[in-house]
Amino acid sequence: MKAISLTQPWATLVAIGMKCVETRSWRSWYFGEIAIHAAKSYPRWAQNFCDEKVVPYFTNQTLPKFPTGCIVAKARLIACVGTNNCGMAAKALNFVPDHPWKQEWMFGDFSAGRWAWLLCDVVPIDPPIPARGALGIWEWAQE
Repeated sequence: MKAISLTQPWATLVAIGMKCVETRSWRSWYFGEIAIHAAKSYPRWAQNFCDEKVVPYFTNQTLPKFPTGCIVAKARLIACVGTNNCGMAAKALNFVPDHPWKQEWMFGDFSAGRWAWLLCDVVPIDPPIPARGALGIWEWAQE
């Protein structure tokens, strides 16, 4: 199965349905089922982002765990569009019509020249499955 590594907290945000658009500096030509891998590293800047932007969304709820070095979800990658066309493309695909897009703008980098990967049919994996990640889209050998 194809897989993509995301730094935390973004991997968990996808797994719990708070993020359906992954923004990247490069385009994907692959579409279909994809495993969401939480990268092994959880750098200080990402932890700071989590504390400032993500934690406030969970004030009345249990804060999710942010595991690293594991597969946290499976999803279906249905489209990859330039961030400048993201809104139109999502609407044309009838992609998650009731999704709170404010979160996507907060949790992604929609600056010019980037790509929005539209994910749907997300299924969290609990407990997460330990796995070694890689750059780009890589092959995950499910055990």
